Amino acid sequence: MGKRAFNEKGAKKGDKTPQAFVKKFEYFGKAKLAPYCNEEGVPFYLDKGEDEKDFLRLANIRKSRNSSNEELCCRLGMGLCLDAATADAGAKLISKHFGGEWTEEVRKSLTKTGLPGLRDIFSSEEGKRFKEAVAILNVGKDKQPSERDVNRSIKHFVGFLTDSPDELHKHLARLASATGVLYLFAMTVLKDMALLGDPAAWAKLIEGKQGKDVAAWMKKPKDREKLRQAVSAELMAKVKNNDKARGKKRRVSDSSEDEKKDSDTEESKSSGESASASSASVSSCKKRRAEEERKRAKKESKKLKASASAEMAREQRTAAFTAWPQGQVEVLGCDIANEKTQIGNLAGGQAEHARLQAFLDREMADQVSEDGKIPNVLAKKALVRLGAIAAEVEAFWEEQSGGATAAASAL
Repeated sequence: MGKRAFNEKGAKKGDKTPQAFVKKFEYFGKAKLAPYCNEEGVPFYLDKGEDEKDFLRLANIRKSRNSSNEELCCRLGMGLCLDAATADAGAKLISKHFGGEWTEEVRKSLTKTGLPGLRDIFSSEEGKRFKEAVAILNVGKDKQPSERDVNRSIKHFVGFLTDSPDELHKHLARLASATGVLYLFAMTVLKDMALLGDPAAWAKLIEGKQGKDVAAWMKKPKDREKLRQAVSAELMAKVKNNDKARGKKRRVSDSSEDEKKDSDTEESKSSGESASASSASVSSCKKRRAEEERKRAKKESKKLKASASAEMAREQRTAAFTAWPQGQVEVLGCDIANEKTQIGNLAGGQAEHARLQAFLDREMADQVSEDGKIPNVLAKKALVRLGAIAAEVEAFWEEQSGGATAAASAL
């Protein structure tokens, strides 16, 4: 029989029996990596109101761990072995592919990726001992290190991660963000290349009801113009439903070189001075978060008000369209046409007639355009405007008629 986790189906309510192992999809590195980057380029799953800096704080990472998602809270030996395997691979890759001499310009350009800092750390004596330690602790399924080597390696492993965590945390957080983006970038573009490289095979994989542009392309999948039209139509349909841009959240790479240290690293210090500094840092952090939350709430309030206003306008518009059927507009249009004909039959006033007729034609074109937006009905606003035009036509006709009568009397 295969492995089975405890406390799953059939477990009694309130049963706190620990799981036999952690499911692979629950591991921190896998469970927190999103399938795609969000609009701000963040490659992680973030909770509501959380930004990348908050997500990667050590205290917040610690709070997210438990026996159902962390082997170090379930099987310590297995957890250390697996973590050492990953750390061993990562440290070796950095040393192998990012070694050698770097110019100051290269270091500066890569600072926000965390690579220059990690390269320096792994070049130190402590860093070298850490790399040796994880290589020994990476026992896999067949390695047989001595207990002495294991004990020494654990000592170096723990010391490296806890003695001076501030700089290491900053560089690792930056590296996680940058490489997370690069991983998703590479995998996403590879997937897109695979589909675009064989559009006929891609079209056969598409299921569900599709729009007319997509359906047209699926009939001729190798037609790039039809593909462009299909994707463009689908994307613009999404754009119409998008919300307005929101405030930009903090990225890990946004921090400066001399930024304040993460407050949670101060928890391990016991002196009164360190405790005071930690308290001040926490207080400053709370104030900053409170201010950010206040701004966010204000923006959200404005958004809700705007949304409510738009909804009210839409409802009023719908009511107006419902109350004024198209038939009434058609009658009014006929009346206006009759008035225009009568004006055309009058002597004189040809310039005024041409000007007014052009104006009416333009307004009628606007009416038709509005009519096309909501079939079979027209807005009250359009009717009111046309009514005003009809009144202007009538006044103009009466004026011209009066002028013609006066001229006849003079004769």
